[in-house]
Amino acid sequence: MSKYKYWKYAERQVAKKLDGRRILEKGIRTHDVETDWLKVEVKTRQALPQWLTNAALKIRTTELDHKLGILVLKGKANRTELVVLHLKDFKDWFGEVKHA
Repeated sequence: MSKYKYWKYAERQVAKKLDGRRILEKGIRTHDVETDWLKVEVKTRQALPQWLTNAALKIRTTELDHKLGILVLKGKANRTELVVLHLKDFKDWFGEVKHA
């Protein structure tokens, strides 16, 4: 698969996993994938930083603890706070939620 087309493939795969649809309108898009209750921006990179993947694996949800594992990234300079979690964990926890 061409590296220039991989982002389209990634968007389709995320849409499928979340039971959503890929936004195909041309022009300015606010997000890549949409479900009944989510708007999703998909970013692809050749590899994610090892420190990030290690931290996400460290808090991965297990069958034993029954708690959702999240990683919070906090920027010092701009005070941004982001929540990161594995897509499978997200879908396991929230995949069945339907909003009008």
